[in-house]
Amino acid sequence: VPEVPKWFWKKFANSSGVFQIGEVFNGNISYVSGYQRDSLDSVLNYPLFFTMRDCFGNKGSFYQMETVLKNIQSSFTDVDALGVFLDNHDNSRFLSFNGNKNNFINGIVFSLLTRGIPILHYGDE
Repeated sequence: VPEVPKWFWKKFANSSGVFQIGEVFNGNISYVSGYQRDSLDSVLNYPLFFTMRDCFGNKGSFYQMETVLKNIQSSFTDVDALGVFLDNHDNSRFLSFNGNKNNFINGIVFSLLTRGIPILHYGDE
C-alpha cells in the first residue's frame, strides 16, 4: 500500500464501493493507522503482529502487549476492521523460529479472540 499515493486508495475506495484491507508492512502504530484514517477501510495489524511474535515467540512481556493494544485502540479509527494474524507469506513462519506448538496455538487463539478480523494463513490450520 505505501508504494501507491494515499489519494489513489481513497479515490479507488470511493469508486469501487468495496471493503479494502491493505498491507502496510511496518510496526509503527501512528504510521500504519494513518492509512486507515486517510485512505483505506482497514489494514493488516502489523504493530500487533510484531508484538504477538515477541510475546508468544520470544518470551516478551505481556505488559508490552497491553501497551500496544491500548495504543492501537486510541490510534486506529476502527479496531474491529483490522486484519489480525500470526503468520503470513511475507515473514518467516512462527514455528520456524519457535518450535513450541503450544506457544503457536496460544498465539493463534489470541489472534482469533482479540479485536479485529482474524486471518489464518495456509498451513496454520
